[in-house]
Amino acid sequence: ALLDKIVGYANQILDVDRVAILLLDENNELVSKIARDRRGADSARAVPQSIARTALRDRVAILTDNAGADTRFTGQSIVLQQIRSAICVPLLGSEQPLGVLYVDHAGDARDFADEDFDLCIAFAGIAAVAIENSQFSQRIQRQMVARSNFERFFTPQLAKRIADSAETIRLGGDKRSVAVLFSDVRGFTALAESMRPEETASLLTEYFTEMVDCVFRNEGALDKFMGDEIMAQ
Repeated sequence: ALLDKIVGYANQILDVDRVAILLLDENNELVSKIARDRRGADSARAVPQSIARTALRDRVAILTDNAGADTRFTGQSIVLQQIRSAICVPLLGSEQPLGVLYVDHAGDARDFADEDFDLCIAFAGIAAVAIENSQFSQRIQRQMVARSNFERFFTPQLAKRIADSAETIRLGGDKRSVAVLFSDVRGFTALAESMRPEETASLLTEYFTEMVDCVFRNEGALDKFMGDEIMAQ
């Protein structure tokens, strides 16, 4: 929704044939997230990687008035798409680049003016702040959900540690020496036979609450409940 709004504003402000936003993925590859033509329809044309990569590598905005003859770029897609002029601005976050904002004219369309270039640079700066804030908000939300799920079984301190380092957790886990606790109520079967169901449920609730608090105070991890038995590490 945010990228759609950014592209919509760019189409309103700049008279261009296409607006596109490419963002870096986890493998540091530029991936097209949204591309629209001047009518607001989705554009299937690929953004020339040679232009986008140059802007991102040098962290500098690029303006070309004759992309096909520009010696800075070698990609054949520029010629095939008959791109006349283009502006590509890196979207720079507070710590690292996020991607690029790209606009172009095709065919015999007019060239970009200097004020178009300056406006695009300023607009890209605002867009980068909005995108970074959105990504940060999504990351915090994912961490909160993960931590909430972990806190069902681990102490708050351990849950936070796991949630904060979720990226480093390996499939299959790590081998470590641990202590395992098995605890149940002595004579529970005979006791339960002499109690009403609601009394039994109340007893187990009180017992499990006390035991889980004890486990968590000692930074243990709850494994499972089995009848009147609790298993913890």
